[in-house]
Amino acid sequence: YKLGDKEWAKKLYEKAESLAQDSTDFCGLGDSLYKLGDKEWAKKLYEKAEKKAETSFEFRWLADSLYERLDDKKWAKQLYEKAEEKAEASFEFRWLADSLYEKLGWKEWSEKIYLKAGQYIC
Repeated sequence: YKLGDKEWAKKLYEKAESLAQDSTDFCGLGDSLYKLGDKEWAKKLYEKAEKKAETSFEFRWLADSLYERLDDKKWAKQLYEKAEEKAEASFEFRWLADSLYEKLGWKEWSEKIYLKAGQYIC
């Protein structure tokens, strides 16, 4: 795209989308398209990512992207809640709490999650 060939770039992204298989594929493509200025296509890819998401990591990454790129706090909050539900290991709770606190400033919720992380430390 840096060479200015938008049509060629669009074809490459369409090909990449057709090959995408999981949530991280769609989220990563959405992030790239957002950076290129195509918010609508990015949003559609984030919707596909949500349908494919299964793990705490996938829901957290998608929520981070939605909050940072689309400034969609409501949708991001729903996905952070799903990430919390899916978290199983201490590090998953810590990473989620880090996102909630460092990126969003949601101190109260992050403190509760940090406490959960402590419960899972072996």
